[in-house]
Amino acid sequence: MERRYTLQGRKVTVFTEGAACHLIIMPADEHTMNDLSQLVTHISQKGAAPFALCAFEVQDWNRELAPWDAPAVFGDEPFGHGAADTLRFTENVLIPFLRDEGTLDMPLVLGGYSLAGLFSLWCGYESSAFDAICAASPSVWYPGWKEFADSHKFKAGRCYLSLGDREHKTGNKTLKTVAERITEQYELLCRELPLCDVCLEWNEGNHFRDVTQRMSKGFAWSIDHA
Repeated sequence: MERRYTLQGRKVTVFTEGAACHLIIMPADEHTMNDLSQLVTHISQKGAAPFALCAFEVQDWNRELAPWDAPAVFGDEPFGHGAADTLRFTENVLIPFLRDEGTLDMPLVLGGYSLAGLFSLWCGYESSAFDAICAASPSVWYPGWKEFADSHKFKAGRCYLSLGDREHKTGNKTLKTVAERITEQYELLCRELPLCDVCLEWNEGNHFRDVTQRMSKGFAWSIDHA
């Protein structure tokens, strides 16, 4: 069943599959919002337990999902510091709304891809609201991220990480650090959480290959471990 809402000017779509026992929350761009049924199908095909998926639209990706200001890494658009506002919306508006709708009496998985993956990972450090974090190809190359992760405690109970095995093969000096950064992130989480509650999965290809499949693998793992 699909339901659509607007909360504080944000489009919100909720898919419910049978007697759901897990809830996935994910920030999404307009393209992803229009193709959520494909993601839901892929997650279901991987044998995940019944779940609900709630996606909320992010219009200004570089501002709304970035934890702090940073210069442009590709193109000429710098990063803002809107992650805190987006987390507040998630905790104070979206989750209470879902609770009132009767969707929330289940473990919460927060996840996303690319900068949305980094946002989800950051929320795992900033909030205790989520049982599992799914960070698929997260932007752990982000300036200052390593220092942040090294100095903060992870509050979520479980974490899934993934990366394409060619994502670091680039001439961009910042982006080419991503394989080293994701390995460091995995090792850091392994020191904080039981090994069975942390996963790092390597996928074939660059950052843009099989995005829906990669996300579905991460969400399926997160559901089964939440």
